[in-house]
Amino acid sequence: MEQSLIQEIPQPKEPENQIESAQVESQTQESNQTSEVPEESKVEIQEAANPNPNAEEISTAELSKPIENSEKISIQTSAEESKIQAKSASPSQISQSPKEPAKPAPKEAPRSLPKPTLIEVAEVKEQESQADKLKQLKNLLKDRISEAKALIDSALPANEKIKLLIDRLTDQIPCTKMLESEIQSNRKRVTNMAREKESLINELSSEREMRRKLENYCREIQKQNRQIQDECKSMTDDEKKKREELTEKLNNALKEVTSKFEENEQERIKQIEENENLKQRMQELGNHAIQRDDEYQKIIMQKDLETQLCKVQLEYKAGFKEAELKNQLVLYKDRFEEFSSTITKSNSAFETIRAEVKKVDDRLQAEQDINKELRKRKEKADIGIVEILTAKNNWKKELAELKARHDALKGECSRLLIEKKNRAT
Repeated sequence: MEQSLIQEIPQPKEPENQIESAQVESQTQESNQTSEVPEESKVEIQEAANPNPNAEEISTAELSKPIENSEKISIQTSAEESKIQAKSASPSQISQSPKEPAKPAPKEAPRSLPKPTLIEVAEVKEQESQADKLKQLKNLLKDRISEAKALIDSALPANEKIKLLIDRLTDQIPCTKMLESEIQSNRKRVTNMAREKESLINELSSEREMRRKLENYCREIQKQNRQIQDECKSMTDDEKKKREELTEKLNNALKEVTSKFEENEQERIKQIEENENLKQRMQELGNHAIQRDDEYQKIIMQKDLETQLCKVQLEYKAGFKEAELKNQLVLYKDRFEEFSSTITKSNSAFETIRAEVKKVDDRLQAEQDINKELRKRKEKADIGIVEILTAKNNWKKELAELKARHDALKGECSRLLIEKKNRAT
């Protein structure tokens, strides 16, 4: 009789709501690392939802399916959401799972976690309030189920039992509505969490892409830095080799010029000494020639005077010593011939001395030309040294510019690495 009356009572739409509440409860419990719903509570929910004892197998199957589905969904999402919720999880939420002990976390290097923002704190408080509400509703539902079981097991007549059950079910309607509203809010929260998850995944992918681009950019900068360093090294080595070659050439040229200059200097000193000796000889010869000319002039004057005297004497003694005069004339003639021969010899000696002086002048002129040529070569060598020094200064400036570029690229690379570290943190 009681079974037929219970079957005639219109069953409310509580099982669906209770299934949905079980789904939401399982999701919230697994995301907050709480324990699963025990089997006794499932049986009580089934008894409250299906007064008909024949429908126990159907209700348990219906309840187990959504719970399994919710477990699968929560297992998939818990691994991803636990990273986000671990930051905002409070001690009260962790203390809600006394049956299932918490797994020891793997040992990691100590790192400074970022402080939670106001939004995260508000979300944590909201989650705590919702968990408290669900716990209260669960306790209320357990009380209602226990009261319904006690009413069914009581010795009251069937009509009173039916009335009482109807009253209890009507009283349960606002609770089911509250559960429905909670389920809807939880669904909205789940959708919001999924959207947040998608946005976080997108942000993570964008951060990874940015990180990849930064790494590629840093690799390119390091590659360019290495290339610039190699170029600078090769340029410095080439410039060093060129400088060494140029200095070697300059040293060799200077050595040759100095050796030639020393040789020419020695020859010039010898020639100067020879010229001085020749000048002294020429002066001596000139003085000797002048003295001889003076002597010859004196002799000529003396001879003129003697001739005049002879003429006078001849004039006085014309008739007495004609033979003696002839002899004297012959003698004078011979002496005059000797004098003329000595004069010709002195003239020839003077001509030879003049020729030697001319040769010495020619040699001096040639030495002066050689000295001029050596001076020109020395000036050219000095100009080459100046050009090499200017080229060296230009190379130093280019090397300083390359070093400045290298330092700028190094600073840019360090700045990018710092930005990358800041974004990563």
